[in-house]
Amino acid sequence: MKNDEFQNKELTPAQIDMIRQTMATLSIENLKIGKVGTEAMGSMLKGDISIQDYQKMLKENYKASNQQ
Repeated sequence: MKNDEFQNKELTPAQIDMIRQTMATLSIENLKIGKVGTEAMGSMLKGDISIQDYQKMLKENYKASNQQ
């Protein structure tokens, strides 16, 4: 399996899988987090930002994709 856009992001294969699974789950709920949210998720998995900071960012910046 290729890492696609996650190449060169210093993420382990397990972290990449976690991001993909989260994106798939959000898609089922008709939600999107976008590139910035995905990159922030990688930062959270690496320990660069806290879970609370990541959740706060999501609440402030993202809405259901059906509101486009």
